[in-house]
Amino acid sequence: RNWAKAVVSKDVSFGAEGTAKSSRGAPQKHNAFRRFRTPRGLVVLVGKGSADNDELTFRIASPHDLWLHAKDRRGAHVIVPLRKSEALPDGALVDAATLAAHFSDARDEALVDVQYTSRKYVRKMKGGAAGAVVVEREKVLVLRVDKGKVAELLDGEEA
Repeated sequence: RNWAKAVVSKDVSFGAEGTAKSSRGAPQKHNAFRRFRTPRGLVVLVGKGSADNDELTFRIASPHDLWLHAKDRRGAHVIVPLRKSEALPDGALVDAATLAAHFSDARDEALVDVQYTSRKYVRKMKGGAAGAVVVEREKVLVLRVDKGKVAELLDGEEA
């Protein structure tokens, strides 16, 4: 399986695209996430909002995917789809962490703490608001934000 097929199959089988009605009543497609392809070819999925973060993390992501989020900040859940037992490619953690920092309240800061773990260690907070999670076995990367890298990654957004 290649990365594109793996993500597409997740979209179809887990319902990543729901339907919402426009003001005219016609159904419109809604993606719960933005999709980026890094210069190294890695696919990174970024939630669009609180409810979409829940959809991405708990319905679309697999337990062995990598989950990232700006620590102690409001922001997007970021998922790096991985095959079971697949190692993260060199530089992939920094690329995904850069997107997590950019799509958070810490967007304009030079240093951002980004937490990451396997998706299987992220669970929904009982009675918590949309997007609120409890993270176990987290690691924290102190990211020095590189504006050039941010621009390069944003240019890799796929439709």
